[in-house]
Amino acid sequence: LSRLLITKDYRILLTDYNNLEIPMYPLAKIVFLLFINHPEGILFKNMIDYRKELEDLYMKVTGRVITPKIKNSLNDITDASCNSIAQKVARIRSSFKAYLPEQIADYYSIKGENAEPKFIAINRELVDWERKK
Repeated sequence: LSRLLITKDYRILLTDYNNLEIPMYPLAKIVFLLFINHPEGILFKNMIDYRKELEDLYMKVTGRVITPKIKNSLNDITDASCNSIAQKVARIRSSFKAYLPEQIADYYSIKGENAEPKFIAINRELVDWERKK
């Protein structure tokens, strides 16, 4: 496993793989960052509780305000009856699998049993955030 660095401009780098960047679209990236922030895991049915945090992450990652279109996308992510969160989880997994063997990509992907909290398995001691001053 590589250490994971989240840069000041929210790029996701695997430092032990020569600072390999894992590119993601903004909505997948904010979901990934949300789950990195919550090592205890999150139940998909409780995603609405994380709406404000997702909005804050979106504005930080993109530098943009929340438009009506983005508000709708965030509503979909936090709506337990919608499939949007599962789509973002699949995109995150695909992003890591594009660069890493599956067994390693699993540690950076959001996983969990049905009706159980979903989480990212990587040990948080391997995760570093560059913070903006």
